[in-house]
Amino acid sequence: MLSGMMSPGGFVVLAIAASWACWLPAAYGGEWFQAQRDWLLPLGWFAPLIALLIQLARPSCVDARRTLLSRYSEPRRLLSLAGALSVLVPGAVAALSIATYAWLGGIILPTLPAADFAPVFLAALLLNGLPEEIAWRGHALPLALARWDALTAAVLVGLAWNIWQLPLFALSGTVQWAIEIGSAEHFLYATQGMAESLVLCALYRMSGSAWTALAYRAVTCFAGELWQLPLGAELHRALWTIAAAVLVLARPAAFSMEGEAQRRSPQGSTPG
Repeated sequence: MLSGMMSPGGFVVLAIAASWACWLPAAYGGEWFQAQRDWLLPLGWFAPLIALLIQLARPSCVDARRTLLSRYSEPRRLLSLAGALSVLVPGAVAALSIATYAWLGGIILPTLPAADFAPVFLAALLLNGLPEEIAWRGHALPLALARWDALTAAVLVGLAWNIWQLPLFALSGTVQWAIEIGSAEHFLYATQGMAESLVLCALYRMSGSAWTALAYRAVTCFAGELWQLPLGAELHRALWTIAAAVLVLARPAAFSMEGEAQRRSPQGSTPG
């Protein structure tokens, strides 16, 4: 474990507690808290990243800061096969979900105007990809990989990611709001989260870089906004994401000890 840093479990507990401290009052608090929803909701998204940055600010965490930066030091790794897949897989999943949803009689809403593509993608990167994936796949996943095998690490991070989002099912205006906790749709949504965790872990190990997770999350969120996916199409997207994870699991090297780029070490560091 990196000197001065929490264990994987400790960080997960801190990240969840920080986000829930914002989301639970907005969902279940009195009128005053609910009136603050517009800033409590995004603050909850950024809470894991804020918790990580507070840890890294301590003088004893110099090595941890260098290690985290090394995972983002070479954006050119997005030009690799793993980088291409981090864009193509979520894009293909969204397109297939629309195709199957429409084929079964679903109504597809109009796409965004072309002039909105750039600002919407930038918002997806800055408001979803950065706060979410730097904490979960840029920090928590490498810590887990340093302690457990790749498949176990991916499953544990996926489970933590699902637990992290639970209050969002009670917050109006979120994607999760339309899904009832404990329903078949919720099970499918949670399974999609686990499937994404497997895919993202495989991409991280292929590239040795956390840029793949940022790209994957940004494209996923952008596609949802681009095609204005209704809940029915989102459920189709969950099924196609699970299919992608099955393909990853069918590839023995994806979670083998050898890996392609990821190398386990006592510090959970990776090549930049």
